[in-house]
Amino acid sequence: MTKDSNGKDSNGKDSNGKDKSTSEHYQESEIERDLQGNWAQKSHLEKTLSAGMWGKPQIKREEKRKHLGEFRERVIKALTIDQIQEEGFYPEILESIKDPRAYKLVISSRADLSKARDYILMAHKNGLSFTTVDSPSYRGEIGLVVVSDRAVDEENIMVETPQEKYRKLGLPEELLEAEDGKVCSQCYQLIKEKAPEELDGYTPLGWWDKFSGVRCPVPHDEESK
Repeated sequence: MTKDSNGKDSNGKDSNGKDKSTSEHYQESEIERDLQGNWAQKSHLEKTLSAGMWGKPQIKREEKRKHLGEFRERVIKALTIDQIQEEGFYPEILESIKDPRAYKLVISSRADLSKARDYILMAHKNGLSFTTVDSPSYRGEIGLVVVSDRAVDEENIMVETPQEKYRKLGLPEELLEAEDGKVCSQCYQLIKEKAPEELDGYTPLGWWDKFSGVRCPVPHDEESK
């Protein structure tokens, strides 16, 4: 019977005769129990024996896998891979980079860095370190995080997409497709009532716009235009 460098035989058994997958699952469970339990209260001998068998426990392993290797409590703001790929930039990320608590910008290597150029330049301008990370153990959709070097415990770290924001405001998502921000008077009034802070990005359609074929992106009955 042959064994590999980790003590596993060619049939997938470890040195104790246990199935390989069972052994790895036990290792994971043992470490997690140590993390959640009384690792700090173990004697030096117990810690040495446990670390020798399973390796030194990693704190909040699953949490760090979801946040590009960072603790959730240190994340100020985050974007998904899809959000990074969008045209333009999210002002919430630029604001978080300027946050005096900000320490580092981390971006997944799965993201197109050319799309993250504004964020990287702003991080450099504000003295933040910048790094890309690439690990098959990282899970989830997060592709960018702005982190502090200490716990900040932000309640909401994910930046809303424009679509999510408009749905929450009760505005038609089609408004985001308005050509040069041109919308009908009905939609302009709706924006004014529900989200006046968004008005800077819109103007009512004029007679020349209508003559030129510009249309409001929101479907309306002909009588209500």
